[in-house]
Amino acid sequence: MNNSIIKNDKKIAFAIALKYNQLKRESLENLEVKQFVNYLFKFKWKKEAPENISAAVVEIMQAKAEHIVTYLSNDAVVESKHKNLSDYKDLFRQEVAK
Repeated sequence: MNNSIIKNDKKIAFAIALKYNQLKRESLENLEVKQFVNYLFKFKWKKEAPENISAAVVEIMQAKAEHIVTYLSNDAVVESKHKNLSDYKDLFRQEVAK
């Protein structure tokens, strides 16, 4: 099944919302919907999309927090390769003038 068909299906959107809220409530309180959707489409279904809506819903509901954290960690490393140190200046403590 085509990823664009899956993305626009209301049943898939409902399953994503249910699982997202469960993950957020139980273990990943800072998870954003976009991160969860990216995990599904850019990682889990990157090479092979589910055969049908039922298979997609099953895969969504079986998503595990530890797999999402691994994906997000790897994604952060890849994204950091395209940034400069100055992009992280807000993380560094400023010296207070005396």
